[in-house]
Amino acid sequence: MKKKQPNLTPWFSGAVTPVRKGVYVAEFPQTQPIKSMRWFAYWDGRIWGWLSLDVDGAVDYYKHGQDHPRVKMKWRGLAEDPVAKTIRGIA
Repeated sequence: MKKKQPNLTPWFSGAVTPVRKGVYVAEFPQTQPIKSMRWFAYWDGRIWGWLSLDVDGAVDYYKHGQDHPRVKMKWRGLAEDPVAKTIRGIA
């Protein structure tokens, strides 16, 4: 059985920052040539963590102080809060 893909928001420019802390699908200008890969980065409400090819790696990079303090990344996130979805018994 094919795993269902989560609903994602549209892409936001780097001029717009996420409202919630967490891991987001992100694009940094240097990743553009490798568009076939999905990159992830952790947003702490102030700065972006380093890009990773998986969610756990994005969190680990952030925890170890590897961040982009002045970078504005293009990003997108989940279209629905996964916690609320779980509480309602959907997931």
